[in-house]
Amino acid sequence: MKTFSQDLPEIVSNEDARPAHPVVKALAEAAVLLMQANADLEIGKKRVPDYVPYGSVESYYAFEQDAFNRAAEAYADAVVAVTREASQ
Repeated sequence: MKTFSQDLPEIVSNEDARPAHPVVKALAEAAVLLMQANADLEIGKKRVPDYVPYGSVESYYAFEQDAFNRAAEAYADAVVAVTREASQ
């Protein structure tokens, strides 16, 4: 059974690599950042102590939540950009 990578041409140098459309590349980068922000948020949530002496539980991972929210907005913007590009 052939795998996806077996169907790819051999890349010997950077000049051989097919360039990605800038809008598609931005979408892929936004997706990667969103996944990383989600992973960081999950780690932040797991670091909340069992007993929270003051404030809220959410305050213990507020930085990670903000980073996730910003990454989600950037991903949504990238999706819109790809959609606009495809409709032209």
